[in-house]
Amino acid sequence: MEKRKKVYLFVYTRKNVGDDLFIYLLSQRYENIDFYINPRYPEVYNELFKNCKNINMINEIINMEKIICSDYDAFVYIRRIYIYGACRYSKWTK
Repeated sequence: MEKRKKVYLFVYTRKNVGDDLFIYLLSQRYENIDFYINPRYPEVYNELFKNCKNINMINEIINMEKIICSDYDAFVYIRRIYIYGACRYSKWTK
């Protein structure tokens, strides 16, 4: 059996829909990779991703400098992702 890859996701975990959706989509697309996140609100993210078997929570406060590089196969830094929706009235909608 092949060893699963471990990827640390350094993401914005403050109940932001865009980032949360991106984490979910990554986990669904790459089911053979174990993802690790360090959420700001662990109780919320444990519930949010409870059905995603390849998303693992690190429930302690860690500084990026203290993460041991050899523990992970890759680091992914994701800055905030915004998903906007808007309805605008326009003269073209008549």
